[in-house]
Amino acid sequence: MKTKAIQASLLALALALLAAFAYSPAQACKKCKCQEKTGGEHGHVHLDEDEGFTTILGNGHTDGWTLGPDMKFEDGMIVAGTMEEKIPQTLYAYHNKDYYNFELRAQLKAVGPEQTNGGIQIRSSVNDKGIMAGYQADMGFKYWGLVYDQGRRNSLLTKHEDGIDLKKDIKWGDWNDYRVICKDNVIEVYINDKLFSKHIEKDEEIAKVSGKIGLQMHSGPPSLRYYRNIRIKELD
Repeated sequence: MKTKAIQASLLALALALLAAFAYSPAQACKKCKCQEKTGGEHGHVHLDEDEGFTTILGNGHTDGWTLGPDMKFEDGMIVAGTMEEKIPQTLYAYHNKDYYNFELRAQLKAVGPEQTNGGIQIRSSVNDKGIMAGYQADMGFKYWGLVYDQGRRNSLLTKHEDGIDLKKDIKWGDWNDYRVICKDNVIEVYINDKLFSKHIEKDEEIAKVSGKIGLQMHSGPPSLRYYRNIRIKELD
């Protein structure tokens, strides 16, 4: 009887240990104290932290964002749009902090027909309806990497740098690495480590304006825009 009791106790202990290893609750990240585990494609990471960047969108980093309709958080990303029906109006997600001089890094993906369009708003304002106005690093169609003045002058401010070939330089339907550098009156947009366009602002009043980071979902055909791993470093 004693032998059976010991065996039963050992079996119970083994099952308890297996259960403990099988279920491991999320641990607080030692770097930012958020309750997220690391690992996986969309796992909790601190990209470019050694270069002075702070993650503002990623797993465990979704605070401070306001999302418009048809936008949602998914695995640390912001996903905008739908494949079910036409997108009737342009909408935005935006972060609550204002920035002026900075370098921003992010990964963007557009899924849908050629006309799919979105982008990253920078130095932008937000009205009481959640509509943004300011510079935009464009994404989609023939506008990848161009700087557009959204809701203000409503015009393209740049053209593609010599040698840019959208068929070769853009990963259509896949993730593209964006890098946007704002320094005083100069804005540069890089995609996949290539300079796509550069804007030098000649209006001194506009050049002094700081603003919010935002993510655009442009009206148009059924389509999706994905935004992830957004990190930023403020510059002097």
